[in-house]
Amino acid sequence: MIKKTTILLIICLFLTSCSKKEELKNGKYNKYFSNGRVRLTQTFKNNKLHGETVEFYDSGEEKSITTYINGYKNGTYQQFYRSGVLHSEGYFQADKMEGEVRGYYENGVLKGVVTMKKGKTNGPFVEYYPNEVKRVEGEFINDEKNGLITEYYETGEVQSTKEYEKGQLAGVVKQFYKNGNLKSIIGYRDGMRQGVLKINFPDGSLASLRTFKDGKLHGYSRDYHPNGEWKVVRYYVNGNLDGEYREFYPSGQMKYRALYVDGQRIGTAVSYREDGTVKAEGEYKRDMLDGQTVMYSPDGEVVYEAQFREDTLAGISTEYFSDGMPKTTVEISEDKLTTMVKDFYPDGTLKQERYFELGDLKSRRKYNPDGTLVPESIKR
Repeated sequence: MIKKTTILLIICLFLTSCSKKEELKNGKYNKYFSNGRVRLTQTFKNNKLHGETVEFYDSGEEKSITTYINGYKNGTYQQFYRSGVLHSEGYFQADKMEGEVRGYYENGVLKGVVTMKKGKTNGPFVEYYPNEVKRVEGEFINDEKNGLITEYYETGEVQSTKEYEKGQLAGVVKQFYKNGNLKSIIGYRDGMRQGVLKINFPDGSLASLRTFKDGKLHGYSRDYHPNGEWKVVRYYVNGNLDGEYREFYPSGQMKYRALYVDGQRIGTAVSYREDGTVKAEGEYKRDMLDGQTVMYSPDGEVVYEAQFREDTLAGISTEYFSDGMPKTTVEISEDKLTTMVKDFYPDGTLKQERYFELGDLKSRRKYNPDGTLVPESIKR
């Protein structure tokens, strides 16, 4: 009997303790920085945020003020710079931003206005430069740019117009110079460039024509000199140079030509002087100099020739005097560990020879014009 009574007493005490209600928060509560300053002041009613919640900088200034009703953000919201100047302001309804949100520069000048609906950017928006001139304007639908977006220079002139659809460029994109002349025009589809990109000089004359397909250069591309002559002509396939590549002087004379296959230079590339004479030519493989490279004087004499392997000098290279006599030769070993450099007098007599290992000079000998060794020049 005593044992049963004891058990009933314990059960009653347990039930009584469990039935005690948790203490409800009401009024203001603070949280603090490690330096002792208030970090956050929150107002509660029946355990729910209700009233103003104020956040502070660690130096004591107000950082933001948010209004709550029954645990939800409802009412005005303000954020401040450390200086106390208003940074941004908006309005919450049922925990979601609603209506206009305004942002400000620290000097108080309006920075921008965006329209919110149920927590998403919906409707017109506008941004301003610090001098209060409009920077950009357009419209959002469900957090995505939609329709015409116009950008402006800081002096007020239109800088660009862009057409968007569901956040992606779709339609015509135009850029303008400050003088109002068209700088460029191109079409977009699904965020990718499509068709011909036209670029103009500031005076309105044509500077470039480039063709795009699904965001990649595809087809002929031409750049022009200000006088209207071709500057560069090349062809692309899926973003890679393919076919003949040519550069021209303003006079129309060929300046350079090469051949590309799948984005890589191959075969003989030739550069020209404006009078049409060959200046240099070199052999390419996989877009690297590989084979003989020769440079010519204006009268057609060889002034330099070398062998390259994968863009690196290999074997013997020679620089010549104007009469064709060798001026300097450089011989690189097969393993590329050693190099012998020889300089000659105009009559072909050896003037100097230098021996390198891994780029470091190991020995040097100088010779007089009569071929005798200059003793003090020997270095080992």
